[in-house]
Amino acid sequence: MANALDKARELGTAILDSEEYTALKESEVAIHEDIDSYRLFRDMDKSEKDRMEALKDEKIARYMECQGRYNSLMKDINTIISYYTGYSAEKGDCGSCGGCGSK
Repeated sequence: MANALDKARELGTAILDSEEYTALKESEVAIHEDIDSYRLFRDMDKSEKDRMEALKDEKIARYMECQGRYNSLMKDINTIISYYTGYSAEKGDCGSCGGCGSK
């Protein structure tokens, strides 16, 4: 049986090769290559108005979409690992030990 750390490295490589990761990185580069998009992106957390303005930018909107898809992939991976190990990182769903009184 393969070592768990070897499998973790394989998983990391698979994530780096995924469409979700590739699209996220490409969308980041697109923002950094466009000074106007970069300024909007950099300032989007300053206020709700700045955030709304930034989200109108096509490159930033694409980045946010890609980030959501990547985050979904990572959540799905974590869910699968949690299922097979019998442990879930979700609060109150840690299996059957009952140690914290959540069940």
